[in-house]
Amino acid sequence: MRVGLVVVSVSLVGCGQLFGLDHVDDKTPGGKQDAAIDSKGDAAMNGDGQLCGAGAETPMTFSNAADTFVSNGNGHLGHNYGGLPFLFACYDCDCGADSECESVEGSSDDVLTLIRFDISAIIPCSEVVSATLSLTTDDDNIGDGSSLQIFAVLEAWDEGTGTELEGANEEANWTKPKAGVAWASAGVGAGSRSSTEITLGGFQFAPRVPNMEYGVPLDPAIVQTWVDDPAANRGMVFEVTGDHSDVHFYSSEAPSFQPRLTVVVKPPA
Repeated sequence: MRVGLVVVSVSLVGCGQLFGLDHVDDKTPGGKQDAAIDSKGDAAMNGDGQLCGAGAETPMTFSNAADTFVSNGNGHLGHNYGGLPFLFACYDCDCGADSECESVEGSSDDVLTLIRFDISAIIPCSEVVSATLSLTTDDDNIGDGSSLQIFAVLEAWDEGTGTELEGANEEANWTKPKAGVAWASAGVGAGSRSSTEITLGGFQFAPRVPNMEYGVPLDPAIVQTWVDDPAANRGMVFEVTGDHSDVHFYSSEAPSFQPRLTVVVKPPA
């Protein structure tokens, strides 16, 4: 609901209580527009006296991803791949002890991708308007009948430095997100990830074309929680679903086509 106000009551509250609620317009000369309001109906301000989420929409792009993949294949359980120039996700894979996994119908190995962006440069008390994840496939695209599901990760994890196809004996891996810590469920399972996908409006991510950049719309409410509480930003996990298939993307270690996250925000003003 939008209403015109001559006098705006302000409240110094955390932005985590604000966005996703209504806004108010101050129509007085020189007044701020679209000020976020808190649960009491008051316009919210930050410590500098600025109205939260009242600024112009501003796109911010982040390419500083921490990323890796984890596998339950033969010899892969405790191995890390954070230093490789590609990301990998696979369902019904056949994983050799010293080689990359391949999608083979009837196999039981799986590979999941982890990715996290540092978005701490977004000014506190900003409102997230939209968020788009950009990923580029290499020459290995996902097969017909398959797609990727994206969930929020709920536990802190390390990228690791493994640079060989057989991986490095470090974390994150299938059993541990960090040294000395086990996932709530192995393979970033229940309790380690959100119960619902974080793509916007049920968007189906099916990267079927090789060497193609894809834009994936994310739920801005999820990214808003990361802005409001940076410690809650544990990134995302990708899982192939449907028919047996696999897909590769360029990682943050690749010389080009690295993953990006573009967030459109309305900063305080």
